[in-house]
Amino acid sequence: MRFSSYLYASAVLGFSIASNIHRKHEEIHNKRHANLFERHTPEASANSTCGCTTIWSTIYGEPTLIQPKNYGSMTAPSSSATSTSVTSAPEIPTSSPMPIRDPAAHPPKLVKPSHPEVANPAPPAKKSADDAKPKKPSHSGSHWAMTYSPYTPSGNCKASSDVASDVASIAAKGFSSIRLYSTDCSGLTNVATAAQSHNLNLNLILGVYIPASGISTARPQIDEIVTWAATNGHWKGVEMIVVGNEAVFNNFASATELASFVSEARSAFKSGGYDGPVTLTETVDILSKHADVLCPASDIAAANIHPFFNGQVTASGAGAFVASQLELLAETCPGKEVYNLETGWPSKGSKNGVAIPGSWEQRIAVEGIRKMAGGKSTFFSFVDDEWKEEGEWGVERSWGCELTPPTAVTHSLSLPFLSASANNLVIAKTSLLQIFSLKSVLHETTITSDSLFQPRRASFHGPSATGTHRHGERAPTTKLVLIAQYELSGVVTSLARIKLQESRSGGEALLVSLRNAKLSLVEWDPERYSISTISIHLYEREDTQGSPWEPDAEDNVSYLSVDPRSRCAALKFGERHLAILPFHQSGDDLVMDDYDSDLDDEEPKDLKSTEKKEEGAKQAATTPYGASFVLSTLALDPSLLHPVHLAFLYEYRDPTFGVLSSQVASSISLLHERRDILSYT
Repeated sequence: MRFSSYLYASAVLGFSIASNIHRKHEEIHNKRHANLFERHTPEASANSTCGCTTIWSTIYGEPTLIQPKNYGSMTAPSSSATSTSVTSAPEIPTSSPMPIRDPAAHPPKLVKPSHPEVANPAPPAKKSADDAKPKKPSHSGSHWAMTYSPYTPSGNCKASSDVASDVASIAAKGFSSIRLYSTDCSGLTNVATAAQSHNLNLNLILGVYIPASGISTARPQIDEIVTWAATNGHWKGVEMIVVGNEAVFNNFASATELASFVSEARSAFKSGGYDGPVTLTETVDILSKHADVLCPASDIAAANIHPFFNGQVTASGAGAFVASQLELLAETCPGKEVYNLETGWPSKGSKNGVAIPGSWEQRIAVEGIRKMAGGKSTFFSFVDDEWKEEGEWGVERSWGCELTPPTAVTHSLSLPFLSASANNLVIAKTSLLQIFSLKSVLHETTITSDSLFQPRRASFHGPSATGTHRHGERAPTTKLVLIAQYELSGVVTSLARIKLQESRSGGEALLVSLRNAKLSLVEWDPERYSISTISIHLYEREDTQGSPWEPDAEDNVSYLSVDPRSRCAALKFGERHLAILPFHQSGDDLVMDDYDSDLDDEEPKDLKSTEKKEEGAKQAATTPYGASFVLSTLALDPSLLHPVHLAFLYEYRDPTFGVLSSQVASSISLLHERRDILSYT
């Protein structure tokens, strides 16, 4: 079966930004930096041309691509531009596999009205080298513990060297404890050895996992732990032992059976010399339902609290949700210390109500939990659990927190960014922006004696008398030098270069499009030797959504295209919406007017007014762009039902782009019926 596309129409869709065909939306200028990931609700005006209402705004300020630590709401826009200092992005925990957790497990939907902040007690005293007693739960700092499972993506056991590297990464991020779910893959030995070596001083939260086969198959793990402690010589560093992980919730055991097994395990551990806390962990609703049985069986009250599975909690509300659940847990088991033994947010998958998976949503959620309840929470998990089934909503594999920066390059662009004569490479790695410069260096070459007798060849490194480098000769070469890198407040979807009338560096500007219909125009500031944000443009989806069943903006592919002469940019977002952002350019009529003496009989009065032109010139000097607007692709052509891509074309007087689209939605199951459905307009 062969798939091919054909040209539906060869006519090119042209338009002039300055024309009055399309009414412009009102633009709100917030004269300060705001978080890129926040949704704003400025007043919107209806667009009579596209039949939709768009919420959007432009924000001025200093470098803003770095994620701010304050997630508070944005203040009201001011009348003049102000600058804000650059803040470093908070360090986010990362994740790792965890022993078999039922994919269908959904934490409770119990939400307490008030969300007080959970206080974090002072850190405990340092352990002495000869202290053989188990550690008491300390919940120090803003991120207490991280879950860890010693499995490879294929489900095999990791080597001890890989485990040691993972444990060191967890300790480097400031976690004081590491949670194991079971005893398999030599986890007790490998993790404990790594945790207590090289002065890492990581405490251990050990686990006895109850599988679907029931409690009887979990008993050998108790003996393994006791034997390990005897071999180790003590219970040093063991903070607590958790028996079962949502065993009642998954119907692997009844509440009475679990309580009895916890008591049995406690006795065995005590006989082996352990006198620390032994507990169980369930969802809060299970603990509330069986509080009379489960609470007395536990030395401390522990639950797995996952905001995502609530379905009514957004990523920004994850911290408050966890804090409220911890308070509810304290009321459920009064008089006991409360802990959250599993929490986080997925980076991939389908949305669950208002809970939307995503890498940036994960950062927001984890940071919120860290701030409001991190001292009593165990973050799940160290890396993505590729060995699991995807489960409901397709999220079970994607809970790995980002401890290490992303490495895969998603977008790249070459432009003179640092200066007019510079040759820079800008790359995006999901949410990381890196700026490189090409630097010429002398490289010492070494050749073998045999090569001295080879025929002479021209040198690509410059003129040479012989064309062959002798031993020890220094030849010029070029290498990439990293100038700067920034953590972005969002996931990059496109990069584009813009030639402005004026820039601080004299070079070109960079236009970055982010997911959820966001644009950021940045330039290089030589004085600060850093990027400087000229403006941020937010095109919200609420009022551009044509029908209730249309996908959200984050579920659609967005792409950015820029006119070859940098006169305007077009961002396709949502199902079928375009955001047009014009740029001031000397010698063109894009922003000032669209009068053509060859086509128009009489020159408009506005063009005869010097004051009007002077006012426009002042505006161009203030901002490098004009007021943008949003319109539907259906307003351009009713046949543009499902746009696939667009690109600006060369050698046109007015900015002109072509659109590749389809009149029917694509479908894998209907591929044999929906072939050759693309058209070019």
